[in-house]
Amino acid sequence: MACTVFPAWVERGCGAATAVIFYIEFLLMFLLVYFNPKHRPYRRHIISWRRPTPSVITHLVRLGVPIGVSQLCEVMLFCAAALVLAPLGETQVASHQIAGNVGGLVFMLPLSVGLAASIRVAYHHGRNDLAGTRSAILSSYVLVLTICLCTFGGITLFREQIVHLYNDSELIVSTASVLLVLAAAYQLPDCLQVLSVGVLRGFRDTASITFITFFSYWMVGFPACYILARTDWIVPAMGARGIWTGFIIGLAVAAVLLLWRVRRTTRREFSLMRQAGE
Repeated sequence: MACTVFPAWVERGCGAATAVIFYIEFLLMFLLVYFNPKHRPYRRHIISWRRPTPSVITHLVRLGVPIGVSQLCEVMLFCAAALVLAPLGETQVASHQIAGNVGGLVFMLPLSVGLAASIRVAYHHGRNDLAGTRSAILSSYVLVLTICLCTFGGITLFREQIVHLYNDSELIVSTASVLLVLAAAYQLPDCLQVLSVGVLRGFRDTASITFITFFSYWMVGFPACYILARTDWIVPAMGARGIWTGFIIGLAVAAVLLLWRVRRTTRREFSLMRQAGE
């Protein structure tokens, strides 16, 4: 709706509308936090001015920068993949965009579980509640795997109907339907990696996420995308199918490494929690 406020601006109108939406979101979130009775004890800290605390800022930077870098690695992979695909024509690009949009929509479900897991793990870990921490982790993995199975089945069974919501061109429908099968297969490693990232954040183990995501997406994923999509080095150039196959390879590596890191981190933290409880 907001895009129609600036009809003559076309792309600039959508950009302006996006900015307006973000300002509205900020205002509504601020009002929600400020007037929520649960936050009343902290209300004076929201609008009061205090001198910066270097130790707190340093702590936030040490936690936040690795998170930002890891997200940048992931987002830039998708942006770079689109640039690799651009010279191959509108059918390939349109099909890729459809698969990417569908994948991005269903990704919100495991992402939300990962964010919730981060909060729950941090909460129980901070209380030195070993049973609660273990329960939060196991429950999150069961839930996210259930979501993965549901999204895999839904995308696979209704892939053609989903593509028809975007475009009626038979060529695009046939190409995008194949990509949606790959996007469905992509769900398992994607769900596992995003949940593992959430668990590690709950333990404040963020530096490892940066190294793992950089290696998985840029040392493995992007080269695989380019080689499979644009070259005949391994198989004949696959175009958009090569891009999504590269995504699966990169995410699979990330999921395996992150699961290994979660296993290692939980063992260490559980041992420390047991010692603290004795």
